[in-house]
Amino acid sequence: MVAKSYRSWGQTTLLSCETTEVESYLGTPPYQRGTSGLLMVVLCSSARVQRIFELVREKSLESSNVKWFLVDEKNATQGLAFVLREESQVAVARRTSEGSFILLRSAVNADDSVRFETAGRGRNTREGFHYYLQKPLFRDLENYRDFQGRELKTSLVDNWPWFGLRQGPDGELLPDSGIDVSIINTLSQVLNFTYKVVVPEDGLWGGPQPDGSVVGLIGLVARHEAHIAINEITITEARKTVVEFTWPYFMESSTCVSRAPEERNRAFAVLSPFSLQVWVAVGLSVLGVTIVVFLFGKLTVKCKGPAGGALGLQELAFSVFRNLVVQGNLLFTDQWPLRCLFGAWYLYCYYVYAVYSGTLTAVLAIPDFEDPIDSLSDILERASEGFYPVVLRESSVEYIFEAYGSTSITSRFLPNHDGCRSCLTKSNKVLLRITEAGLIDKWRREQIIKLRQDGSSGGGGVRSSRASGPSALTITHLQGAFFLYVIGFFVSSFALVGEKIVRRVFA
Repeated sequence: MVAKSYRSWGQTTLLSCETTEVESYLGTPPYQRGTSGLLMVVLCSSARVQRIFELVREKSLESSNVKWFLVDEKNATQGLAFVLREESQVAVARRTSEGSFILLRSAVNADDSVRFETAGRGRNTREGFHYYLQKPLFRDLENYRDFQGRELKTSLVDNWPWFGLRQGPDGELLPDSGIDVSIINTLSQVLNFTYKVVVPEDGLWGGPQPDGSVVGLIGLVARHEAHIAINEITITEARKTVVEFTWPYFMESSTCVSRAPEERNRAFAVLSPFSLQVWVAVGLSVLGVTIVVFLFGKLTVKCKGPAGGALGLQELAFSVFRNLVVQGNLLFTDQWPLRCLFGAWYLYCYYVYAVYSGTLTAVLAIPDFEDPIDSLSDILERASEGFYPVVLRESSVEYIFEAYGSTSITSRFLPNHDGCRSCLTKSNKVLLRITEAGLIDKWRREQIIKLRQDGSSGGGGVRSSRASGPSALTITHLQGAFFLYVIGFFVSSFALVGEKIVRRVFA
């Protein structure tokens, strides 16, 4: 009978009546969460059958992919109904007389209790076993169309604008408003069920923990303390091992918010046009030209100043520096080697001065801000500087940082799914229709409008305080020049004092 009725099932297995073998077999993928169908035929005594299903309930080994077929001769199903849960699909062939059987199947009452109802009859004859079915021998858990007014416990946390809660007159938590409130209300109307709010004691979304426990609203569903969970739930590989998820109906976009970059300190803005390497190169060029001019003068004719006197090494260095900052020329010569050298030096000074002055004008006129945080990589790099991101616990962003920070994101995940184990397929179809009709966006806009009407938003917004373009130069922009002036004053003062001391010592 089983072979004729369910040839489409991938595998029919006959196990011994030892609970350890049953636990090991059901706990091995893909039979616990896989896609292949498995029909378990149990030919055991009533006591052993009872112990097997007590183990299945204790270890949460129920699965929509596993179906059970029992042969009952002593009406063992009376006690079995108190052990079964909705996810266990059990069919029973109970002998009524010699060669005759009544076929029963498990069903769920409105109060979540399990009962056995008649599905058909069968009889052994000389030609073989003949049977007829009034109903399918097994219920299709994934294609529920009518919950017959059952009350489903819904696990969630107060998380507006997704699912806001309010307190009723008797202190009971009731749904208030939110996107998921509209979704579950629509599902309840289409699938004919009511729901009761169940909030986890820890107030978390939760999931499997290292110690093997499952916490939060995910834990309520995994422990069968709630039928469904809906509240902006992020799907992860760990959560998929304990609950099942519907198709996604909302793709969340996350934005990193950080402190606005401050304007950089302009104390030494006069040095910012060139990098350190360029400043070193310019300094070495001044020193090199001074030495070359001095040696040329020694080898050919002495280079003379405005008064016609020969210039020493220090006077040459100062005159070369005057050329660099475009303060005129104090060097005169009638020798063409020196003239050619001075011509090249003047062109070099003109180019450096033009580049420096143009860049400095842009640096002073346009505000320069710190590097902003524009990506996840920037956040991870700032961690070495003492910057740590703050994210919502159990959210998709936290999952990204955990995966990104440890190795790399190798497992696929979709943010913000909601689980419904007992009505998965039908719920998927309803959610798809809701999404295609644009109702999710409509409900999202309604929550935004409500937020504005309640006065919770900032209104017309805040105008940015950043300068959007060039501005008038202030003392802040030019403070670098004053710093250099003050530094030069103190250096000259120390040089004067040192010179006086040296002269007195060697007088």
